[in-house]
Amino acid sequence: MTNLLTNMIVLGLSQEIPTNTPAWQAYAFHAMFTNAQHISSCWKLNGEKPFTTNMVTFFEAKPNPIGVQGGISFNNQHVFAYRYGRFSYSGNKLYGSHVILSDDVEKNDLEMQKWLRATNLLTFKKARKIAENAFLSLGFTPNKTGFKEPYDAREWHYEKGKPLPLYSFGWKSEYAAISVEVSGIISNVVYFANSSPELKLAQPTNYLEMLGLPTNTVFVRRRPQPAPLPPRFEVYQP
Repeated sequence: MTNLLTNMIVLGLSQEIPTNTPAWQAYAFHAMFTNAQHISSCWKLNGEKPFTTNMVTFFEAKPNPIGVQGGISFNNQHVFAYRYGRFSYSGNKLYGSHVILSDDVEKNDLEMQKWLRATNLLTFKKARKIAENAFLSLGFTPNKTGFKEPYDAREWHYEKGKPLPLYSFGWKSEYAAISVEVSGIISNVVYFANSSPELKLAQPTNYLEMLGLPTNTVFVRRRPQPAPLPPRFEVYQP
């Protein structure tokens, strides 16, 4: 189509709705905060204490037609990300593999040497158990996922013969895929990536109205067109 109707809204490059309101932001914060708090409690990321609002050090949310997109972090350490209205990622800024895979090779080396000197509180078997419990505690049962043996199961190394206190595991099936990293320094999950339709955030029935949009809104996105052709649009179908 080349002409837009009055009830059509053109989405941004990341398929975000180009409008926002305090009411929608309040909803998004509550949805992300309570979800992160639940995950934290399942994994005991903050010990036995739940996250509180005064621990929030970052929050950003943008509306997508099917849900929240954005992230929230606590104490500048624990990060939770959301895409298309569902939980997609959690990470620990201090102990995940990204700490030793930055563009700064010297910094990576210093960090790995520090990890080598740290006490590893886990064995490979214990680390795998923590990784499995991490997704089971969130409701990823074998019946839901079809997971069997992990396709990735390894301990990281600084160099041959020098294992690091970091373990990676990955499971996938035709229904879902999950990647988990476990740190032997803190005996806990430091990375979790969810590629499945599970763990959706609750979405209110007045989602569009919160954004000041009519209930019959139709979302469209631009289709690439070489100049000088006029812009073309297609209906967004998630």
